[in-house]
Amino acid sequence: MTDAAERLARGELGQPIPAAGEDEIARLARALERLRLALEGDERRSLLLKHVITAQEDERRRIARELHDQTTALYRFAQEALTNVARHAGAETVLIACTVANGRIMLEIEDDGKGFDPEPTMRPRETGEGLGLLGMRERIALVGGDSTIESEPSDPIQPRSRTRPT
Repeated sequence: MTDAAERLARGELGQPIPAAGEDEIARLARALERLRLALEGDERRSLLLKHVITAQEDERRRIARELHDQTTALYRFAQEALTNVARHAGAETVLIACTVANGRIMLEIEDDGKGFDPEPTMRPRETGEGLGLLGMRERIALVGGDSTIESEPSDPIQPRSRTRPT
């Protein structure tokens, strides 16, 4: 009985404690066995709880990383679009609208600049021209979005240039 009690004290819960007879020692053995089973159950619950907590923490990290990536992509998309407007459009006014509907974020950037023909920008030139737009499309695609560029050369007064990741 002393050996069994010492095993319990050390946390060794795998070996059952035999009860022999009906005397005080046997009653003590049965009590120790119930204690061992309770501790063994607590140990299993504790291990299961650790697994659940680890899974929750992993899921939180994944969601945080995903939100960060989707946000770090939308921001960079807008930043590059505004840089392009500042460098190339000759615009006086820029409108930025961000909406959320049906679990999707739509960012629209519209300016009153001179516009451009978007077709040649679909393939960057050897000079590097068009790499910004390509990077914008790729960045949005990496987080499961898509982008549409609508523009045409126009009178600088008419708002024509529009960029929308969806």
